[in-house]
Amino acid sequence: MKDKITDKHSDEFLNENVSKTSIALLLFSTSESLIKTLSARITQDNEFDLEIGTLSTKTPDKALSLLSCHKIDIIIVDLTTAEDIGLALIKDSRQHCFEQPIIVISPPNCLELIKKAFTYGAQEYFFDEGPCSGSHLTRIIKLTLERRELFNQMQERTREQFHEVINRCVENMIILNADGVVLYLNDSARTLLTDDENSFVNKVLDFSVFHADQGDGAKPTLLSLKTIALLNQTSSSIDLELRLPDVRKTMVCRVSDIFWKNQKAYLLALHDITDIKKVASLKAELVEKNRLDKMKNELIGVISHELRTPLTIIKSAIENLKDGILGNLSDKQQKIIETTDRNVNRLARMINNLLDMSRLESGRVRINKHKIRVDHIITDVATSFKEHTIKKNLVINTLIPNDLPFVYADPDLFTQVLINIITNALRYSKSQVTITAEVIPGETLFHHDKPYTTNGAVQISIKDDGTGISQDNLEVVFDKFHQIDRQVGGSGYKGTGLGLAICRQIIDLHGGKIWADSQLGSGATFHFTLPLYDVHDDFLDALDRIIKKAETADSHVTVIILGLANLSEIQALCTEKDVAWLFNDMSREIRNKALRATDYFHFRRDRQEFILVFADTEASTAQTIIRRIHNLTKDCFCPGKKGKIYVTLKSGFAVFPDDANNPRDLIHCALQGMK
Repeated sequence: MKDKITDKHSDEFLNENVSKTSIALLLFSTSESLIKTLSARITQDNEFDLEIGTLSTKTPDKALSLLSCHKIDIIIVDLTTAEDIGLALIKDSRQHCFEQPIIVISPPNCLELIKKAFTYGAQEYFFDEGPCSGSHLTRIIKLTLERRELFNQMQERTREQFHEVINRCVENMIILNADGVVLYLNDSARTLLTDDENSFVNKVLDFSVFHADQGDGAKPTLLSLKTIALLNQTSSSIDLELRLPDVRKTMVCRVSDIFWKNQKAYLLALHDITDIKKVASLKAELVEKNRLDKMKNELIGVISHELRTPLTIIKSAIENLKDGILGNLSDKQQKIIETTDRNVNRLARMINNLLDMSRLESGRVRINKHKIRVDHIITDVATSFKEHTIKKNLVINTLIPNDLPFVYADPDLFTQVLINIITNALRYSKSQVTITAEVIPGETLFHHDKPYTTNGAVQISIKDDGTGISQDNLEVVFDKFHQIDRQVGGSGYKGTGLGLAICRQIIDLHGGKIWADSQLGSGATFHFTLPLYDVHDDFLDALDRIIKKAETADSHVTVIILGLANLSEIQALCTEKDVAWLFNDMSREIRNKALRATDYFHFRRDRQEFILVFADTEASTAQTIIRRIHNLTKDCFCPGKKGKIYVTLKSGFAVFPDDANNPRDLIHCALQGMK
């Protein structure tokens, strides 16, 4: 501040606070005359009626001693006669945690000296420019003390707020002094560590921890002050494990320097990462499980493939023996050959199941979905079991309506599911197996929070009249290698436990559902669904194949959707036939003049929209294509009741992989951008 205060507002502020105040002043100077002069002037010329008691010294050690023994309110340090000694005193007083305000007396215009004094901890100054009035000095003292009081009030509020933040914090907070004594535990730490706060507070921190990577046999480590100080110096953290009576907690330990109730302290923060560690552990286990599953599937595939060749040779040899190529067989020999043939066939089925499961789990199965008739395939499969059912005195009843709609499925995989489930039913049935089919309505699903309704499905049910399956087994009946513990009608059959697991994999690939119902003593019914055929699903599969091909080639795929902005007007003023002719004309123009041979065209009749797919095409090219199509269709019109209605085209596009990476999301993005 300046050596003279003439601001009227400052004078008024000071005069409002003129109540008599007792102040203890410590005056340090190597000049005896300056000490006497200042002491006299402060006492004689005191316009604020301050009761000022003055202690003075010429040595820094004595000054520090006086600060330790007396309650000093303010310190005045003379830098005019021995600036190095004065600066050292300021620095030492702060290092000894004396927080009294310090006013320095400086030679005139020594701003660098003032800056250095402020760096060491001084708060005020005035220049020694000759005789100085006592009122001027007391004015500086008064302002300094009031500023100090305001600062103390703010500091107290800050402490209270900091205490509140620490206490409310969900992290486990422990505050230690420089000797490692626990000063405070917040609620979270108290709940974690102890029911009795007194067992920790005001005692040296001594609870035991384990390094997070140590096993059950490890010895505990004391969380010592040395460890805490090291963490604070390096600004690092360590993972620790607290082994409490009821639970184990993995914590990240971090340390910070703070001031707590006017003393230096350590803030020890223990962040609970138990759940994070569990997730990481589960993730690692999952990665390892997937690795082992992959190895197992590859091993099964190789072994199964290698077994096929010798098995084929054995089977051919058995067929030659049965046909009498090597001579006639006796009845006893014939029975042995038939038994061998049955077991070879069983072994072949097991190998085929292993190979099928391996291909399904590795994603190497190619699904060729088509528009197929459910009733035809069920009838053909049921007929293929005729010889088996006659031999076992069983019957297969097929109760299939003739008017079932088409489904969208791979006929070979659908046939495999039927064979597996019917084989299973015949194995446990007493007299008959019944196959039914019915149409079930679609369900409402959500995509990007927008509802859409599926087209429904055909549900096929295969029921046997065997002893049934327990409720416990129903939950795991589709698991790999699980064999149902049902009484078998004398055959004693034990398979691989893969047939139903393969069925589940195939139905999942088709987007259907599979489940079983049963009550002990009343047989079991296996149900599965296949989605109804929809030309749009056919398009989605085609788009998925295009995307996968582009992903392999690291190229782009663009989907463009075109619609009529004035469709409602056209439909209101034109006949259905004329509207159909309009879309036919537009389709022809787009197909012939805007598409390449490799591009894909789809007309979605339910939404009256054209969907175009362009392989190896980016956003800039898509915009050019859209402009070309606008020009091609600008003269297209529909004859309405009030004359020609020309089309107004709206369009949107999305690019793989920039906007989305699967068919449904690509179409959604393109629809969002239509304008």
